[in-house]
Amino acid sequence: GSGGNKDLQKICNHNRIPSYLLTASSKFKHYHATVSAFERSLVRLHKMPRLWLMYATFVILYDPERNPTTVRRIYDRALVALPASQHERIWEECLCWVTGILPSNNSAGSSSSGEGGLSVTRKGIHKVKYGFESPLVAEWRKRGWGCGQLQSENEYIPTVPTETALRILRRYAQCFDTTFREDLATLCITRYERFGEAASLLLQLLNNEQPDGNSSGGGAFLSPNGTTRHELWLRFADVCTAHPTEAKVAGVDFDGIIRAVLKGQDVRSGGSGIAAGGNDLGFEVFDNTSKAFGASEDDKQQQTKEATNKSQAVNHRLGEMEGTLWTRLAEYHVRAGDFELARSVYEEALDAITRVRDFSLVFDAYVRFEEGVIEALMELMEDE
Repeated sequence: GSGGNKDLQKICNHNRIPSYLLTASSKFKHYHATVSAFERSLVRLHKMPRLWLMYATFVILYDPERNPTTVRRIYDRALVALPASQHERIWEECLCWVTGILPSNNSAGSSSSGEGGLSVTRKGIHKVKYGFESPLVAEWRKRGWGCGQLQSENEYIPTVPTETALRILRRYAQCFDTTFREDLATLCITRYERFGEAASLLLQLLNNEQPDGNSSGGGAFLSPNGTTRHELWLRFADVCTAHPTEAKVAGVDFDGIIRAVLKGQDVRSGGSGIAAGGNDLGFEVFDNTSKAFGASEDDKQQQTKEATNKSQAVNHRLGEMEGTLWTRLAEYHVRAGDFELARSVYEEALDAITRVRDFSLVFDAYVRFEEGVIEALMELMEDE
């Protein structure tokens, strides 16, 4: 309903039962006795992951206060007590509790579609490795809870506050599985509306950087969901174009990044667009000028040949994405309110593009932009 885009914790605040009534009820006494039994058993059996999972499931299902902090602390204690080789069992159930997306029963995983064709894949590692599902997943399937797919925000009521969920997901992506950053970016776009963070994560994936900012050096990012680099670029461009203010606040210089890509330079996380091996002060302009005065005819031909090869390499690397990036850059400035800058981007794109398909794509977008400006001016004149 109308409260679908709010946290369940906030929705139920005005209907929360007073604490003195909870502590006086017989159900609370039984719940407290069971929790005490779990705590006593964990004194000697704290290396048993099954016991930790049963404990967390019991608190999630039967805690009268429905306090997510209590559950989060149980998972934290389990990760501290268990060896690293068993952390995947804890994390699988923790992610199910945070996102509400149930894992699949096969090793290939299931792709769950959300808004705009984006998807989040959850693999049922627990069922494949150990022959049975984790207690929370099994209980949710029995009760028909959770969601088998990434639903829109109006259809999904989270049981974990947004900020708490994001902190847990960031910790998982940084400390356990770095490939989860793609799914985290998808969740930030479709569910949590953290578009700036999503743009920053997608930029990390395109640079194939680790969360600490260091390049992995292992080539391009390989998506476990089968997402191509072309699709990552388009997703990054769509997020920055639709939400330019959030992207700027997150420190993503979309203009500098796109121009660096179109010129064949390396893209850094800060969006500076400095070429690899170049300096940051711009002295290469003076170096090129000084070389041009004393250059012979052969040197000029060599420079022209190098520039042509570089342009061909950029076109080969971008493929048919060059025109799309130019139009996204212009739309980025249009949504930011810089209409003159957007017009100059269209003009620059028409001069730089060499493919007929890209030229027609940019030209059509330029015509639509001018038509929109003219219609807005005519409406203003009619109002006056």
